[in-house]
Amino acid sequence: MLYQYLSTKTVVATQEVWAPALSAEETRAQAVGLALEWSDGAEIPAPAWSGTVVRVYVQPGGVLKSGDAVVDIDGVKRIAAFMNVPLYRALVPGSTGEDVKALLDFLRAQGIDAPDSDRLSWDAWLQVSAFAKSIGVDTTQGLQSFDPGWLIFTPAAELTVSEVHVKAGRPAPASGEPVATAMDQLVSAHIVTPEAVAEVTEDNPITPEAIASSTVAVPEDAVVLVGQNELAVDEARTTIDPAALPQIAAGVTQGALTASARVVTPQPAAIVVPAAAVLTGTDGTCVVVRDGDKRRVVTAETIESVDGTSLITAEVKSGESVLVNPTATGATCA
Repeated sequence: MLYQYLSTKTVVATQEVWAPALSAEETRAQAVGLALEWSDGAEIPAPAWSGTVVRVYVQPGGVLKSGDAVVDIDGVKRIAAFMNVPLYRALVPGSTGEDVKALLDFLRAQGIDAPDSDRLSWDAWLQVSAFAKSIGVDTTQGLQSFDPGWLIFTPAAELTVSEVHVKAGRPAPASGEPVATAMDQLVSAHIVTPEAVAEVTEDNPITPEAIASSTVAVPEDAVVLVGQNELAVDEARTTIDPAALPQIAAGVTQGALTASARVVTPQPAAIVVPAAAVLTGTDGTCVVVRDGDKRRVVTAETIESVDGTSLITAEVKSGESVLVNPTATGATCA
């Protein structure tokens, strides 16, 4: 009876199932904290002025950039200027010095074709004269000297105004009197561990020692993200580059002591395969790849497995077929 039963059954061999491997762009993100340091709102002092304020161009809450007009005094616009040194004397053709270089650097930043020099050559003076004319200076008889009062020295290339201390129709403020006051300025953002900033408050600020002991160095191939914004880092790769600080300041409450960020490091090219395709044997893990009529065993390292798929690193090209049921078909990693 047993013989008759078995003779009626057909033994079906397990069929090999193949599926294509897919490429994946994978990154790793590390949560970090930013320890923020702010300066008190800086006053923008008036140079040596005389005359009457005709017009005021700034207002509380507005952004003041280097090159913007701040006030008009006696028909001449007075321009915000972020420079290495403030101007302190009248400049004439042939003048030399660091204040001359600061003036020419400022003009180049405004798109004016001024030379990179610390001397006012005749060509440079022509550019200086053209700038003076553009702000309202009468140059019909030629420009005799450049008045340092035409530029207002500012502590940053861009700042937000909190108070304005001048009004149209009133005498120009005396030398050193405030023209406007800027809001608190973010001056540094140290990259530290999340734990270092977790308990930071106004009553419990982070100390320089705590920053030093919890500093996170950003790897060379990694980037720092706040939200979706990539922020440049300094040369040591432990603080945010000063040029990127306005991006942070725009996204936090003024005076905030901390912020959150991510350090994102690209990973080697990875391949996505069905999780069942990853075979674990005594010699490690592997996948079986179809190569024409043959098949080859490729060593694989699993990065992670989610919802029936595995992200692996292996010498497998996107589109190559991998064996989905290696165990059932007797495949091994040997």
